[in-house]
Amino acid sequence: MAQEMIRTPSSMAGIMGFYDSAGGGPTLDPKGVFAFTILFIAIIKIVSMLM
Repeated sequence: MAQEMIRTPSSMAGIMGFYDSAGGGPTLDPKGVFAFTILFIAIIKIVSMLM
């Protein structure tokens, strides 16, 4: 008796990826995000020291 394998589409198996879609949102430079984070932390530290 031969075994039959059932193949389901990848979307039904839950492993479908959407790598071909281009995001419409803004693109952020990682250096800018890092600089903003450091600046934000510094501002919070300065404000907490003044209180």
